[in-house]
Amino acid sequence: MGLVRFSVDSEKPRYGVLDEGTVLDVSQSDICDDTHILDRIESVISIASTEPDEFDAYNSESVRFHQPVEPSKILRLEGCYEHDLTDQGFDRFVETDGLNENEWPGAFAAPPTTIVPPDSDLELPQFAEQIRPGLEVGFVIGTDAKYLNPGDAMDAVSGILAVATLTVFDDLPGLFGYKSFDSALPVARQVVPRGEVPVEDLSLSLSVNGEELDRQSTASWRFEPGEFVASMANGISLRPGDVILTGNPMRVDRTLADGDRLSVSIDGVGTRTSKVVRESTDVGIRI
Repeated sequence: MGLVRFSVDSEKPRYGVLDEGTVLDVSQSDICDDTHILDRIESVISIASTEPDEFDAYNSESVRFHQPVEPSKILRLEGCYEHDLTDQGFDRFVETDGLNENEWPGAFAAPPTTIVPPDSDLELPQFAEQIRPGLEVGFVIGTDAKYLNPGDAMDAVSGILAVATLTVFDDLPGLFGYKSFDSALPVARQVVPRGEVPVEDLSLSLSVNGEELDRQSTASWRFEPGEFVASMANGISLRPGDVILTGNPMRVDRTLADGDRLSVSIDGVGTRTSKVVRESTDVGIRI
């Protein structure tokens, strides 16, 4: 079960709890407070699961899913996995920086416009041709936080989110063209409570057109989860809904094309399947 944002017909998005094929509307309940709900994901889901008859229920096929969180910022980490130190050709910026085992991962911020909601097609940007897919574990922040110790930094994380990633391998300048363009981050429908999944041993898989291209695990992270969060919070104030992406372990050299179907999955967290389309515009320039 996980926390979602959904709408019926043309109504405004509201919070719900996704239980397999059913969405329980918790938006009108006393347990739902938009200000604090991200810090109470576990309790909201617990109440919905034990008292489902107290909430209006919708078939998941009859609603539209929106992005489950609206972050003020998305913080992206690179060089988080052991094989980032040895594999060539998958992360030019990590390789250029010459990371070694004693250094922190690289980090940069991406704008909220990089997010692709769950029920939207995945548009490939018109300025690039070589675009490869990936998958990252997202930490959803539930409370205001800054200056955290690694040992207790995960207390600021309320939920886990599956986030597909697109990386441009054309000869483009900087992180804007590389990973921070619109549509770079298709997100799954739901945020699951952090305590409900084994964060340090999650299985990630990626498929294109039904063929699994790679499977990895967070067991090969170079750092403890709390170190990821603390490294960000010591320089940047974290706010509820912010997302920290913990690196792409996938080693996929396939270029996406118009008409493909991309599917990413994190066991116990969520799946995102997208129809891939090429952005259609004659306006603008190739970077």
